[in-house]
Amino acid sequence: MVEPADNQWGAPLSDGTWTGIVGMLQKKEIDISVAALMITPERAEVMDATFPYYYDNVAVLYKRPDPKENLWQTYFYPFKQQMVIKTLIIKPEGRRFEPVGLSSDGNLTLWSSVFPNTHRGFNAMHFIVGVYVWSPFTMRRNNSGIISYEGFSVDLVTELARRLNFRQVQGEEKKQNNE
Repeated sequence: MVEPADNQWGAPLSDGTWTGIVGMLQKKEIDISVAALMITPERAEVMDATFPYYYDNVAVLYKRPDPKENLWQTYFYPFKQQMVIKTLIIKPEGRRFEPVGLSSDGNLTLWSSVFPNTHRGFNAMHFIVGVYVWSPFTMRRNNSGIISYEGFSVDLVTELARRLNFRQVQGEEKKQNNE
């Protein structure tokens, strides 16, 4: 029985060597270790582990976040921070080029031809604010755990994969039969 001189389990050093028991295994000072070493990807690079002889349940406790603490940020949570910042920077400048209603020569602009039921004064800013306002509610409301795909719903991703594969094979068989 040998104990490590530094009384450590093993931590990596900047030069690639290890301290403690893991360092002794790395330097081949010992052949085997019977200790409560946690197997990590870093340690797995310098030592081999067998079947663990000891299991320990670990629990992590933390304070539940107060939903009212950052209520004003609720609208921005579904989006990446970069997207929110870029929208806030680009949108005021983009309003100058926004096609709304009739142009000066009386022709319809792209915006009014794509969205014919919009009235004058409606602009993309209304749309963007609407997306920000309704996204958290629709995302939460629609997150039921059921995935819909082309006319059928599935409860598990494996079921979706199975059905997609079946449709693909079925489609190939129809093509072969038609030829």
